[in-house]
Amino acid sequence: MSRFLMQPLPFDEAVQFFNRKLPMPSGHYSEIWQAQHSHMFTVARSAGFDILNDIRSEIDKALQNGTTFADFKKNLIPTLDKKGWFQSVGADNKRKQARRLRVIYNTNMRTAFSAGRWGQAQAVQNQTGEPVYVEYMALLDDRTRPQHRAWDNIILPMDDPFWQHHYPPNGWGCRCTVATHTKTGLETRGLSQTDADDVPKREPVKKEVKGRGPIWVTKGIDPAFDYNIGAGYDKQIRTFGASKWDIAPQDIRQAMLQSVLIGTEFKRFITQGTFNTEYTPIGYTNKALQTATNAKTGLVYMSGDTALKQRLHHPDLTPADYMVVQQVFDIGKVDYDVIDGVKQSNRYVGIVQTGTKKWTKIAWKVVDDEVWFLSLFKTTKASVADKIKGEVKK
Repeated sequence: MSRFLMQPLPFDEAVQFFNRKLPMPSGHYSEIWQAQHSHMFTVARSAGFDILNDIRSEIDKALQNGTTFADFKKNLIPTLDKKGWFQSVGADNKRKQARRLRVIYNTNMRTAFSAGRWGQAQAVQNQTGEPVYVEYMALLDDRTRPQHRAWDNIILPMDDPFWQHHYPPNGWGCRCTVATHTKTGLETRGLSQTDADDVPKREPVKKEVKGRGPIWVTKGIDPAFDYNIGAGYDKQIRTFGASKWDIAPQDIRQAMLQSVLIGTEFKRFITQGTFNTEYTPIGYTNKALQTATNAKTGLVYMSGDTALKQRLHHPDLTPADYMVVQQVFDIGKVDYDVIDGVKQSNRYVGIVQTGTKKWTKIAWKVVDDEVWFLSLFKTTKASVADKIKGEVKK
């Protein structure tokens, strides 16, 4: 009898989780840390190398098409070798190259599937109002870590604190996974929630992590994995992401933005995004414009709620239309927004000509240390040119 609430899919939720990640070059694996990996795609020692999109594309194919590691490796090795990345990481023979790529493949595939299962369970809980329970499932053989073996078959509600740290994968090469059940499903299968006395208590231990110093982590869990990969977005991670964009070289930043805007996740976001817990980069403002608008970062985010409003008010817009946002930041006229005759001190509008008689207007706001896109619509010169005088200098 199946222990799964839902059958593993070609796994839309896993694909969407992976595609939502922002590309982020890094020098060391600890530079992007724990829950930050839920929202950013990186490869250790990728800084300075144009390889993120190469690897990301192959992982995306693997998630969507079931590409095996053998094909993943076969497709990537010639490209990465030509770009000199293997030499930079000391992978100077085929065995080392395969080992490094296997870590990348396994880690990204397992975390995406695990996050996808969490997302499925959340959706069921939200749609039915019935509690969903998570069951820890260790692959039991002579390679299983002792602590992971002890967690096998633990069944607890999704909101139990246990899952804040013990949700798999819980280490490099960890093969643990989960099954999810509704309360009715548990009863049907003759299963029940694990008694509190039988749930191992979290044991914090201090470990030294290169680049981070001594930190407290859960015993039995590798430091980089001591978090729940399915956890939602938060402002702290958004702020961290923006700071990484701010220090990236301009060419890398442009490549990252281009990767986002032409990606499948952006298309899904524009056509399906609905919640403020969803967001995506939409553009990047230059230093002069940041100063003029008192912004602490150049990265401009768009929320799922804004995507929904855009669809309702401007259903003719396509994902390609949003490429104009960056044009406004780069060459458009920018002014303060005016609402009911009152000039807004933290809201801005900009226009750019996109054709012989075509113009596009956008609006955005600066809130604390974040910048949020508000709207975009097509217009005419007569409607906007005289009203937006470019008072905000770039």
